Amino acid sequence: MMEISLNDFKDFTEEFDSQSNFILLELLGTGSFGKVYKAIYKKENSLVAVKIIKKNKEYNTKRIKKELEIFKQLRHKNIVEFNNVLETNLNLYIIMEYVKWGTLRKFIDEHKAEGI
Repeated sequence: MMEISLNDFKDFTEEFDSQSNFILLELLGTGSFGKVYKAIYKKENSLVAVKIIKKNKEYNTKRIKKELEIFKQLRHKNIVEFNNVLETNLNLYIIMEYVKWGTLRKFIDEHKAEGI
């Protein structure tokens, strides 16, 4: 994936759908910042997770940029890998590694009987 400087987000005018480089497949979860979808990155034909954050009155650009700068530097087998960030006038799209087991909470709940 191409690198985008988090210090100055680029403005992407194309819609984030099948017309772009990604195809959103299914909703994986919803959190306080937005929704996460399973998607296909068409250029590499690979699965990714896409977190969509709506830019509304609660949207805090400075805080999110700071968190993304930290997330961008993290490299560990047990941490979801950050790939990219795209910005449009309405939304911020955080592209991450897709983890087929879902959330950590879901994995723990499903494996309690095994002593995890």
